[in-house]
Amino acid sequence: MIHVTRRRPHWVLVVIGMLAGPPLGLLGCVSYEKKPLSLTEFAERQQKQQLAAEGSTAAEPRRIVECAEAEKLALLLNPALQSARLEAGVATATASEAGRWLDPRIGADALRVIDPEPGDSGRLYGASLTFTIPISGRFAVEKSGAKAAQRAALVRVWAAEQALVRDVRVAWAGLIAARDSAVAAQEYRDEAVALAAQAERLAAAGEIAPSEAAAYRMAAIQHELVRKEREASLMNAEREMLRLTGVSSRVTFEPSESAPATEATAWSMDSLVQRNPSVLVAEAEYAVAEEQLRLAIREQYPDVELGPLYEREGGKNRLGLGFSLPIPILNGNRQAIAERKAEREVARSRWEEEIVDSASQVAALSQRVEVLAERLRTIRGELLPFARKRLEETRSLQGMDEAGPLLVLDALEGLEDARIAEAEARRELEEAVAALRHALPDEPYPTTSETEASRK
Repeated sequence: MIHVTRRRPHWVLVVIGMLAGPPLGLLGCVSYEKKPLSLTEFAERQQKQQLAAEGSTAAEPRRIVECAEAEKLALLLNPALQSARLEAGVATATASEAGRWLDPRIGADALRVIDPEPGDSGRLYGASLTFTIPISGRFAVEKSGAKAAQRAALVRVWAAEQALVRDVRVAWAGLIAARDSAVAAQEYRDEAVALAAQAERLAAAGEIAPSEAAAYRMAAIQHELVRKEREASLMNAEREMLRLTGVSSRVTFEPSESAPATEATAWSMDSLVQRNPSVLVAEAEYAVAEEQLRLAIREQYPDVELGPLYEREGGKNRLGLGFSLPIPILNGNRQAIAERKAEREVARSRWEEEIVDSASQVAALSQRVEVLAERLRTIRGELLPFARKRLEETRSLQGMDEAGPLLVLDALEGLEDARIAEAEARRELEEAVAALRHALPDEPYPTTSETEASRK
């Protein structure tokens, strides 16, 4: 602390202290720069990002045939994930600037003595400069706590990435099911139209009643409506893929015929704790709670306010040292310490809760995958072959005039139901596998500083 006191005006020191100090301090301040929202700028930036990631043009649209391709595009372009990464950037900015010393304080004063002594001007001038010395070490703890919060934000981004990959896999399975259902509806509608035409010829020949032929025509119309409904479902599934991946309409999704995974992932409690996104997020949040308690404890210790002291009185100069030190005997930051301790216990309980819930979820999903895989094998191994064989036999009987269009129509309905059952069984199996792989990702959260830096 610099304090200048004179019984005679000393204008040089006063003017320097009062006028030069604040401008010098303003040299380190950051100026404000306005950045308004611009729809045109956003559209141009989005188009550039899409073209760069998609690798497509208006003349040559890109075809996505594998789910892994769609996952990579979603991780690059999904708007919600981009926002999550920018939110993590707030924690990164905090960590980069945390733990700084407090700015020094400069002050100046001017007094006039009401009853001055004879020969005295009656004016007193002073200036002060104070530094806060962090002997408590709380600034270092602030830095450590900000890094813990930054890591927690990055873990949340990673968890959001895993959730997005799961959603893309579920949407991909829904796209395959919608496509297969639409193909089956189209084929069945074509068969129903052909049977209706055959029934009309038989009715014209007098072999069946006109009312029976009208029934076949009604069936053909109904299945035309079903076909349109399935096509609408396919379009909705494609729009969902576009939404999740963030790509433009230049991209088309044409899933290849790949066998779904039918085996549950082996797991243990250790692998669950190391790989489950919810558990890792809770663990990172517990580390933040630990650092916040550590900071609250550090803040009970005082910091020293220290500075040199200079006086001039009666033509004499004096040089010394002044300081102040709070005594933590009345407050001691006890309220904040008690709150941070309680918050740490809450964070611990949430971590334990996530372990229990995730273990239960993984066990249930593993069992569900096995049940659904057996269901799909039964449909493909028994139901579909039986429905196809029944249709073939019915058509052969129709060729020998032993079966009418009604029996063929019934056999076609049986085959369509079997194909729809297969598509739904496959979709449910792939959704369960996606949920299981989300609960237990193939790789644990990367802890290397290089990998975390790539997410900032």
